[in-house]
Amino acid sequence: MSSASKLQQDLDCEIARLEQALIVLKRRRNALSPVSQLPSELLSKIFYLSLRFIQADRRSRTKILPEDTRLSISHVAHHWRTVALESPELWSEIHVRDTTKVEYLALARNNSKMQPLYVEGYNINLTGAAGVRYVLQTEPHRINGVTLHAPIEVMRSLLPYLKRCCEAIEFLYLELPRRVQTPLDSTDHDIFFNIPKLRNLGICYWDTLLIPTSFQPSSLVKLELYFTRSPSAQVTRSAFAALRAIASTLKNLFLSFLSRSSSPDFWNNFDRSPIDMPSLEVAFLVARTPGVLPELVSLIRPPSSFSEVYIAGEGSAATPDEYHAIVSALQRTYSSIYSPNFLRVRRPVQAAADSNAIEVIADLKPTHKNIQTNSTTNSIRTVIIPSSNSSLPISSPGSHPLPIPFPNSSDWLFGSQRVIVLEVDLPVAFWRAFSRIPTLSTIYYCAKRAEDGFLQALEEIVANEGPFKGDETYFPSLHTVYPIFSEEDIAWDIEYARSLAILLGKAWAKSSASGSLTLLQFVGCSSESLDKETVCILRSVVRGVLAWNDQEWNCREPSEGDAIDIAPEDTT
Repeated sequence: MSSASKLQQDLDCEIARLEQALIVLKRRRNALSPVSQLPSELLSKIFYLSLRFIQADRRSRTKILPEDTRLSISHVAHHWRTVALESPELWSEIHVRDTTKVEYLALARNNSKMQPLYVEGYNINLTGAAGVRYVLQTEPHRINGVTLHAPIEVMRSLLPYLKRCCEAIEFLYLELPRRVQTPLDSTDHDIFFNIPKLRNLGICYWDTLLIPTSFQPSSLVKLELYFTRSPSAQVTRSAFAALRAIASTLKNLFLSFLSRSSSPDFWNNFDRSPIDMPSLEVAFLVARTPGVLPELVSLIRPPSSFSEVYIAGEGSAATPDEYHAIVSALQRTYSSIYSPNFLRVRRPVQAAADSNAIEVIADLKPTHKNIQTNSTTNSIRTVIIPSSNSSLPISSPGSHPLPIPFPNSSDWLFGSQRVIVLEVDLPVAFWRAFSRIPTLSTIYYCAKRAEDGFLQALEEIVANEGPFKGDETYFPSLHTVYPIFSEEDIAWDIEYARSLAILLGKAWAKSSASGSLTLLQFVGCSSESLDKETVCILRSVVRGVLAWNDQEWNCREPSEGDAIDIAPEDTT
């Protein structure tokens, strides 16, 4: 027996030696693979980027566990494990789920070395909160950023621990589930706290979180506040008092009021004097509550160098009267700092196909091919999404049917328009208003019917009736018209072209402006070519280039400065 045991031991040693030799050979073989030839710094970066795809394969964010990705990476090969363990940035983002073990959190803390830590807890309950609490307690001075998505009882349990990290946090995003099972008591307030180094703050759907007067971070550049219900008067006052306190440094502002109703004295709860925001670049203002958006537009005062203001009204905040109030507020707030020369009206990309939604984009951009500018492009986007049984604000009856205010004064906000791009069929009132703009030179529009608003307005001009009676100036600078037939197999494209040319010719014959076209181009025509008579009619009003799909007729070479150059993305 003793000799057999000795033989077994010798064999075990030989097996161990061969296994170790096999491991060495596998490592040498793996070292020859292309991926192993990459520098360790580049490989570490690839590992880090692999953690960013937290919604890959259309799986929910809850089911994707970043710690599994890290552990998988570190178990592929010896070289990969070495690189992973020696890359502290790979471990500095700690993602916590309800299934996350404390042992893993300790491993991440140790491997992150002295890197600043970002902690994310998504869709966690009290079990997951224990993991977040562990990291906040053990590393209060290294917590650089925190994102939490959890029910209110979990948020309340973590609030004291967040306060202990307030000296280090620069990024904080707190989000309650949007669909709360039990209504929150609006009088039961949760008290926030000051975070001196905070640069980005998001508070989503936590309608009872009250921001105290001590909240005055000196370098906050981004603020997101989303309310699902009508917040209490105290929460409202504190939120806008905080906004006023940080106005000088804020660059990005997102305000959303998703409640469908509010108390009548909602806007009487705080100081309504304008808030000057000299550093503001982007503002997103969204509401479903009537009366909120006009007040926000009047309250928020950006500098002349702002980049974008996005205004979205939904449901009961998307009625014609509400929209008129919004554009009137735009007129009062922006007319002294902003005069757009480009306007685009279209269906919002995010709207359903059968929706009555409409988006109006007004901005400053170079419109001539020879103009080069490095100045900031200012853009105002207004998106109106009515309820399913409501009509478009622009087509409803009443005194305010337009998506923009009427040109009723010399300092009209839209009084310097040069180019308009219309992707929806707008009523005649729209065309009446724009016929008065002295600078309007280029029109791109979708011709969706044989008697559209443009032709109706021209007929009124020719007949000298309605708003045009006694007026002799209309479309005084117009020289480029670009009708686009967006429907398939239409039978009225040539008839439409003839009517357009005849009406334009008669209108200009009556006008003191004596306008004419340097470019008239029809796109998407069903008819392959024009007959000679139609070409002659069209040439009678064109002194530059006439185009029918790909066919062109040079009526006269346009002089320098005639044509307007629009980038393709602005015409599709």
